[in-house]
Amino acid sequence: MHKHSYKEQEKLRREQEILQKAGQLLVEHGYANLNMDELADMVGISKPTLYQHFKSKEDLISQVVIHSFDAMAEHFATTPKGTPIEQLEDVFRWIVRTRYAHSHVFASADADSFWMLMRNNAPLAAHRERVFESLCQLIEEAKAEGQLSQETPARIIAHSMFCLMNVFKDPSMMSEIMGTEAQREKAIDTLWQLFLHGVAASAISQQGTPSVTEDKA
Repeated sequence: MHKHSYKEQEKLRREQEILQKAGQLLVEHGYANLNMDELADMVGISKPTLYQHFKSKEDLISQVVIHSFDAMAEHFATTPKGTPIEQLEDVFRWIVRTRYAHSHVFASADADSFWMLMRNNAPLAAHRERVFESLCQLIEEAKAEGQLSQETPARIIAHSMFCLMNVFKDPSMMSEIMGTEAQREKAIDTLWQLFLHGVAASAISQQGTPSVTEDKA
């Protein structure tokens, strides 16, 4: 295993600090208004030194978003074991909570800038696709156990989940419906029920868990 030299460790430490500060600025100002001069000042380095670590503003923002996708992938890998639908619910709730956390980079993402970046940046798109495939795999497991509709393709189910996760992206709606922790949890409960009613393989119980029934000829 390669052991990093002190110089390499310092470079990695500085890059992590740059990414952390860049994420903070993205939350405060959005993608379009991230200022590289301000970022360099926050980290305590010159702008040329900043560009030694990240070749462009787009490269920097991409790495910040990639770190967010990596955190999502890690959560998928460490989701508490249970039935596939229970694991799927845990993932759903975690993503929505993260998406609307005021300290998270996705919370202030300008939709047009973000999706343009996603389309034009191959490494970023690849990270997103890996996360998406992990979600589809979990959906397929739920389908195999009869907990989700067999007729609906996994990718459509996954896309429907992400559409519901973004339903409150309007700032005024977020403050009205997701303003407090209690409101946020109630909204997440509602979103999860909407999702299940659309894709469940059978009737939903009062507790929100799909119950599998035999087909009647």
